[in-house]
Amino acid sequence: MRTLTAAVFSFLLLSFEIQGQDFRGSPEDSLRRRIIEQILTFPQEKIHVHCDKPVYLAGEKIWFRAYVTDAVLHIPSANQYVIAELINPLDSVVNRIKIRPDSGA
Repeated sequence: MRTLTAAVFSFLLLSFEIQGQDFRGSPEDSLRRRIIEQILTFPQEKIHVHCDKPVYLAGEKIWFRAYVTDAVLHIPSANQYVIAELINPLDSVVNRIKIRPDSGA
């Protein structure tokens, strides 16, 4: 009888201990979930610009090509426009243009 009481008491104590444990997942799963949530909430893009030469003189035409890609997957992005600014040595905007990435302008 005494061993039966001890076994029942041990079983009850163990069941309460199991219920008190947290089964939300590992910290890695939580971190992975938060990173995916951040990426989906605030998608980011990268713009890669290629110019035909490193330095231009006043009055020269500036030829460039811009590629817009998804920052995570590195695939072309569906961005509507690229805004290019020409900035002088005093950090003032001299000219600003808004072009479509596929326009060839």
